[in-house]
Amino acid sequence: MIFIQALQQRNKWLYVLGCIVFVLGIISLGFLLFDSRTVNGISLWSLPFRFSIASGVYIFTIAWLSFLINNTHFRKAITILIFILFSCLLSIVFFQLIKEHIAFIANETPFDQLLNQLSMTLFLCLLFLQIWITTHFFRQKKNMHSQHFTWGVRMGFFVFTFFLFMLATLFLFRDKTEGISLFQFERGLSFEIQASFYLGLHSIQIIPLLSYYLFDQKKQVVFFSIAYVVLILVLIVLFFLKSF
Repeated sequence: MIFIQALQQRNKWLYVLGCIVFVLGIISLGFLLFDSRTVNGISLWSLPFRFSIASGVYIFTIAWLSFLINNTHFRKAITILIFILFSCLLSIVFFQLIKEHIAFIANETPFDQLLNQLSMTLFLCLLFLQIWITTHFFRQKKNMHSQHFTWGVRMGFFVFTFFLFMLATLFLFRDKTEGISLFQFERGLSFEIQASFYLGLHSIQIIPLLSYYLFDQKKQVVFFSIAYVVLILVLIVLFFLKSF
């Protein structure tokens, strides 16, 4: 309860959005367990559930860490942009669900193709927004916390932005169903690609948490973050080596 109250105080609008998204995730989980409908062997509710939970975790994380931003105008700007981006993305996911299509990969009609292009545009906007946030944290001179935690937040954002860039590359230059299948938790995916996906997706939580509870020096955080990125790259290289 203390965490929820603090989260609400830090960023009210993202707190509300995150709660709505988590409710959608819980509802989707209920249907995922009891609704047997599938599309190409994939549960119709799989993507809405996974995407809602992943989005909720991200939104709550930004809501918590945005408190460290000194510039109130910048904080309001990213709040508005995140609210708009995720409202649009989730609307597409659940609109396609109503049509019994899987968002992002349904390609049967021109309208589906239009929604896919819109989704890709929104994802790229999220990538640029993440670059903007990361740059701001690195350029912010007055820190609101200890040096090692500040650098944990910076490196967490940096690694997460790097991960989003790799994911965008996967969608643009490879079969996009391979990227979507990550959100489906398909059993056929190799350990390497799943592990790299989870490490990248949650770097924005893992690195700041470890920097707060485990590390006490800036260099420890930086070295760990470099090793973290190297691990992700090694896992991806192993995946591609297995693919050939």
